[in-house]
Amino acid sequence: MQRFADFLREALALPFSVFESPTFHYSEMLPGTIFDPHSKITVNDFLDILAGNHGPDCLVWVPLLHRLANVENVLHPVQCDGCNRESFLGFRYKCQRCYNYQLCQDCFWRGRISGSHTNQHEVKEYTVYKSPSKQLGHSLRKSFRCVPDKPAGHLPRFPDEPERTLDLSHIVPPSPMPSHNGFPDLSFGQPFDSSSIDGRSLRSPVRYTSSLESKHDEEHRLIARYAARLAHTHGLPVRQSTSELSLSADTSRQRELIAQLEAKNREIMREIMRLRQNQEQEDAALRAAQNPALLSELRALRQRKQELEGHLSSLQDSRRD
Repeated sequence: MQRFADFLREALALPFSVFESPTFHYSEMLPGTIFDPHSKITVNDFLDILAGNHGPDCLVWVPLLHRLANVENVLHPVQCDGCNRESFLGFRYKCQRCYNYQLCQDCFWRGRISGSHTNQHEVKEYTVYKSPSKQLGHSLRKSFRCVPDKPAGHLPRFPDEPERTLDLSHIVPPSPMPSHNGFPDLSFGQPFDSSSIDGRSLRSPVRYTSSLESKHDEEHRLIARYAARLAHTHGLPVRQSTSELSLSADTSRQRELIAQLEAKNREIMREIMRLRQNQEQEDAALRAAQNPALLSELRALRQRKQELEGHLSSLQDSRRD
C-alpha cells in the first residue's frame, strides 16, 4: 500500500504543476479509498481498478492524457470554421446541429466560434479522419448490419504467484572438442570435400560417420561430467580432468577479481559520502555566514559579552577596594 501511495503522490504531481491541485489533490486517506489496506493487492486488481471503465476520480485525467498523446500527430484535412485553418492536428470537433461545422481543438477549448454556432450546441469528438465516401460506406454497412461489433479490449492477466525460474547454476558447460593432429573435427552439419590425387572433388561418407561418432563421444563425455559433478556434491572422491581443474581455477580467479572490485567500489562510495558530507557542512557554514539575521545576532551576542566582561571587571575592582 505504501508503494501505491508513492505512485499516487508522484502521479498527482502532474495536475499540481498545471494548477489543477484543487480538483486532483493528494491526501493520506486517498489510497485507502481505492484499495482495501487490509487485503492483498495483485497486479490484476491494480489493472482492473486503474484501467477499467470507471477508474478513481483522482485519475480520470490519465485516459485523456493518453488520448492526447495518440492524436497529437493525427492530421485532419478539413477547414476549421473557428480560425479558418485549412488543416490541423489533434482532436476534431463536429457540431451535431450546424451543418458540416467543424472546429480544431484550440478553437474548441478556447471557445472561439463563428456564424450561428454557439458553445451550447452538442458536438462530437473525432480522433481520426475518414473521407465522406468511407463514412457513407460505413453507414450503409452498419444499416445492413454487415459490420461486426468490435470485441471489447481485454486487459492482460498475470499469475498471482511469480513463475519459478530454472536454476542453471549446476549446468556444466561443454568442454572444447579435442583436435587430432592439429586439425579440428567437423560437426555433422558441415560438409567436407576431400580432393583425390587426380584433382576430382569427392564427398567422403567416412567423414560423416566420424562426425556421428564424435557427437556420441561428446554426449558420453557430458554424461560422465554430470555424474562426476553429482558424485562430488555427495562427497565422493572423483578424479577431475585437466580441463575441469583449469575451469575451476578460472572461476576462482574471476570470483577473487569480482570481490576485489566490489571492495574497491565500497571504498570509493565511502569516500564519495565523506566528501559529500564535508561539502554539505561547508555549504551550511557558508550559508550561515551569509545570513544577515545570523550576523546581527552574532554582533549582539558579542556586544553583550563585552558588557558582561566590563561589568565583571568592575565588580572585581570594587571587591579589591
